[in-house]
Amino acid sequence: YLIMPQMPFRRVRSLLARRRIRTERRQHFFRDILKGVEQLEDRSLLASIVWDGGAGTFNWNDADNWEPNSVPTAADDVTIGDFNPDIVVDVVVSGAPAFARTLVSDERIQITGALSLGVSGTLNSGFDLAGGTLTINGPVTVSGASTWSGGTVNGSGSLANAGTLSLTGASDKSLGPATLTNTSSILVPGNGFLRLTDGTYIIN
Repeated sequence: YLIMPQMPFRRVRSLLARRRIRTERRQHFFRDILKGVEQLEDRSLLASIVWDGGAGTFNWNDADNWEPNSVPTAADDVTIGDFNPDIVVDVVVSGAPAFARTLVSDERIQITGALSLGVSGTLNSGFDLAGGTLTINGPVTVSGASTWSGGTVNGSGSLANAGTLSLTGASDKSLGPATLTNTSSILVPGNGFLRLTDGTYIIN
């Protein structure tokens, strides 16, 4: 408002009061709108991590082998593509424990350390478990040729063998608690024991 010097004081006070009322009404209007707005919970977006072999090694725990350049965590969906259809590349899990929320791999996973899959896994070229630990907390399907020469498979999930699983070597193997389902071939050329813990099922 433009207040002229000759405007009566009573008139000035009336204009200011009406302006204050309009301002308060706007404030109440927006306050009522905000009352009806539901506050959403904080949500974390799942990350997608893809193997690119940028480090020139086959080490899972080498950050430069991934895109983006960070080692997968338990919250990440991990994909390892088939980089050469003529050969099978072993992606090595050793040293520090490895994690993935989900894993889809077209290359063989060689485990001498610890790999934990939180939700699911699809291993299209099998795995090589040699003294390490594979923890599965959801359905994991394995195709291709797999070798289990030592170590442990455990967790609350299930391992479905749709390829050829060979239990080799003299070392004992430990299964469970988990479920092993075989829809193809399990070979036992070795002479070690397969030790089952309570709550373990083998469905053949």
